[in-house]
Parts: sequence; structure tokens; C-alpha cells
Amino acid sequence: MNVATPQSVLITGCSEGGIGYALAKEYRSRGLRVFATARRLESIKSLEVLGIDILELDVTKPESISAVKDKIENVNTGKLDFLVNNAYHLPFTDLEMSAVRDLYETNVFGVMAVTQAFIPLLIASGHGKIINIGSIVAVMSTPWGSIYNSSKAALHSWANSLRIELKPFNIDVVTVKFSIYL
Repeated sequence: MNVATPQSVLITGCSEGGIGYALAKEYRSRGLRVFATARRLESIKSLEVLGIDILELDVTKPESISAVKDKIENVNTGKLDFLVNNAYHLPFTDLEMSAVRDLYETNVFGVMAVTQAFIPLLIASGHGKIINIGSIVAVMSTPWGSIYNSSKAALHSWANSLRIELKPFNIDVVTVKFSIYL
């Protein structure tokens, strides 16, 4: 009997209490093989008991991205069906330029680096999907969040262009824009 391989998803930023954590549980409940990542493994240990693969990933470090890609490529027949970019970083008070750069490294450049690394696995699946966790502030700015807002706008614009670039490879690109406003 030939058993079909379940679809697979890699989710960045799965620390307990956040969107990534909830998505990991939901995808697993629907039968997908889930690769949940976070900067610190202890923040996602509780997902392991649900049969979710947990991996340490810092989206700002190329060697970390490469290690996760190699691991998934080796244990998942060289394919990936879904990539959920959910990395998040938001300082609360006056920002030094180093903090601005850190925010862009996580929200923009880290997302781009992870996506670029996993595109070959998404192509290999024949029908990949990239899901970027964005924010409504990408298109509707709010006060006191200019750096965060602009990072989400950059992500939004990049994803729109990437959608066109990856269409010939049968890879869909979507950006989910969450809002805290009711």
C-alpha cells in the first residue's frame, strides 16, 4: 500500500502565545507535517508533544537559515508545501539606529533570506505557497510606529512583486494583514 506523504509547512516565529504558535497547532490538527521555529527552542518545546518538529532559527543569521533548510530538505524528501513568514520584532520606546536596523533585519531581510533559501523546496513540491504575516499598518499607518509600519510596507511591496516572479513556478504568495483595531 502506498501512503501519501502529508503536506508540509515551515513556520517562523512560533514562540508560545503568538500567531505562529497558533498556526503550528492548527496546521498539525489538519494533518500537515509542521516545522515550527523560534530563536529559542525552549519557547516552543510544548509543541513537540503534539508531533510538531521544532527547530531553532534566527532569520537574521544565514548559517541558521541554512541549517534549518538542510534539516528539512533531508527529512522531508527535498520538498516543502507551505512557508509561513511570521518573524516579528518591535521595540517599544525611542529607537537607536541599531534597533531600526535590527527591526528591518527581522521583518524584511530575514523574511527575504528565509524565502530565498526555501524557494527550491517549494518549487520541488510543484505547488508551493508562501504566506507572509503582515500588518494593516503596511497600507494604513498609525502614529508612533513609523519604523515598524515602514518595515511592514516594505514586506507588502516585496511580496506583491514576488507573487509575479514566482507565478511561473506555480508558487502562490500571499500576505495576511492583521490588525489590532476593532
